[in-house]
Amino acid sequence: MQIIFIIWSAFFIISNIIIFSFPIHLTYWIFRYVKWNPLLLKTKPSKAPVVTHLFLALFLFILFIPNYFKWSAKAKQSEAKFSLGQIYVAQQAYFSRTNTYASGPDAFKLINWEPAGQNRYAYYCQGAVILNRLPIGVDFTHGREWRWPVETFPASSRTGFTCMAVGNIDNDETLDVWSINDAKILLNDQSDV
Repeated sequence: MQIIFIIWSAFFIISNIIIFSFPIHLTYWIFRYVKWNPLLLKTKPSKAPVVTHLFLALFLFILFIPNYFKWSAKAKQSEAKFSLGQIYVAQQAYFSRTNTYASGPDAFKLINWEPAGQNRYAYYCQGAVILNRLPIGVDFTHGREWRWPVETFPASSRTGFTCMAVGNIDNDETLDVWSINDAKILLNDQSDV
């Protein structure tokens, strides 16, 4: 898997070099064409390298644009996966000390966990909520009009827990919902990709 990632990364870097070097190549060719002097050069500079570079750049650009948004969304989803993994570890540590899982409105305080940086996701563990800090994310709170987006609910008891992350990674109406439980099963309950 790592070799495929390295090959794909190298291809991506080379493609970007080709795409972004085209304006430089075109500028160089125009400069040579405008400065062409029939006394110094017997033939005009060829247009073939510039046209070939143009078609190659356009092909790669069209190839990568649809995938760019998927890669961007997948990268944003890594926050939820990482944070839920941290919550799992914190819940297990709390369980080893108290022989029960943290629950209630202070569950995150009990396990001594909070997201680092500008989180795109809101985190839920039964009654405990940590809202996202970015204005582009989801504003999903427990209110009178509270409607949970999936069938799985955040819950916690003496013998188990399910903590969840809810976010909106591409600013449409679909929410991205992740959950992790005491068996360390990480699920993407609803994808926003």
